[in-house]
Amino acid sequence: MFTGTHLLPCLAFYCKTLPILFASLPKASLMESDQKGKGAATNVSVDNEGLWNSFMEKHLRSLTETLHKKEIVDLLVKLGMTFPRTAEQIRVTARLYLAYHRLDVYGLPEETTSETLCDAFSSSYGEIAEGHVMTDSATGKSRRFGFITFKNIESLQKALEKENTLVDSGQAFHHPPNERFDGAIATADVESRRLFVGNIPMNIPTKKLLGFFAKYGEIEEGSVIYDHETGESKGYGFVTFKTFEDATNAINDPDKLLGTNQLFVKRAHKYEPKNL
Repeated sequence: MFTGTHLLPCLAFYCKTLPILFASLPKASLMESDQKGKGAATNVSVDNEGLWNSFMEKHLRSLTETLHKKEIVDLLVKLGMTFPRTAEQIRVTARLYLAYHRLDVYGLPEETTSETLCDAFSSSYGEIAEGHVMTDSATGKSRRFGFITFKNIESLQKALEKENTLVDSGQAFHHPPNERFDGAIATADVESRRLFVGNIPMNIPTKKLLGFFAKYGEIEEGSVIYDHETGESKGYGFVTFKTFEDATNAINDPDKLLGTNQLFVKRAHKYEPKNL
């Protein structure tokens, strides 16, 4: 039988649901035992709906405290199979409950599947209720972000103690859900891989800059920034790597001497030059 902190979330869920479930059933009369101990039962009609609901809620709460989790689940399943309204209420309540246990995950390696995503988070933090990698509807390829829902709040709190998690071949970032998941995750993913490069020698073109950074990993895009009027280099630029790890390696390398200049490299979203 579940006790303590493990039982409380279950009871909170079931006690919220059961009164709603029984409210959809026909109101039966209450059976009272004869106070004189004769064992005779009399039907007591409950006219006041407020009193009925209050009694049923207290009665059901006391009953659920005596049941094992499996017994409660079996009861809910049977009611859900019998009454469509009950089944829908179970789905809605469960979704709301699990929403507080969810993390959005971005920066996933291209080879990551829903299965390997779940494996990575369950082995690191705890049991998973569900997890999914988002894919392009046309190509079927990974969009490199997804979500994880934990079964308990302790696992979520453990995950939130870290900013990233090793998934397959790379480090993925995670945080509580955004209101606009797709756009926010895609932006955050690019920002984690995009670098600002300062102190570039004035005679260094884009091709040479990208060739210098290619030693750290595959580059998605990049360029030296030029003045629109004079056509001269502004002495800085941007480089976006394919993976977060390659971008991190470029930042951490202390020897980034290009020509006669030691390059200044930071993540672009943390450092933007003035007067762009």
